[in-house]
Amino acid sequence: MTLDELLNVIVNDDTSSELLSKARSGFANTGVDFVKPSISSVKDIHSGTAGRHTGIYFIFERSKDPLGYIYYYVGIATKGNTIHNRFQPHYAKLTVNLSSMYGNVDSERKETRWQFPKNWRKGVQQHFLHNTDPIPDYWTGRQRKEVIKPANLDYKAHFKVNVDTLPVLIWDLGHLDAKTIDSLETALVREFRPVFNGSKNR
Repeated sequence: MTLDELLNVIVNDDTSSELLSKARSGFANTGVDFVKPSISSVKDIHSGTAGRHTGIYFIFERSKDPLGYIYYYVGIATKGNTIHNRFQPHYAKLTVNLSSMYGNVDSERKETRWQFPKNWRKGVQQHFLHNTDPIPDYWTGRQRKEVIKPANLDYKAHFKVNVDTLPVLIWDLGHLDAKTIDSLETALVREFRPVFNGSKNR
């Protein structure tokens, strides 16, 4: 099934779709008129061929159940940021690029460039990897307390899914202010309870 065909199932044809029902509920609970999303892929958002605007993006996967889905992450871009830009650290997590997560190894630092929370690591390892060992820390030392050093940057992730082809729903919400978009993201997280949304997923 192509991405366009999948979007057609989600938004137009499949009125009993759990995904569509949850998305509409999230909008309704925020008092926002439902906006039809576009559909893209992880690869296209990372490369910038999609998502060059504010809004919300939602990474998911169709499951074996004809009307079922696995929900991975609801993300947000507001205040002049773009979905493409905001997605860059998430792409590094999805692809287990520990070198990117750490940042420039030639400069002294007290924090890594990007954070890779344990709920993200556990979810990526369980859903995307053949690796049975946990994804390790990518630094040694105590972040924010002392100069940290890179570690485990040669960790090899062996993928059982093609992360680049995962579908992503994108809502262009340029007509909404940042506070409303943030509230909508919270409502969608509560509806979907995605794997990677951590503390918001309660």
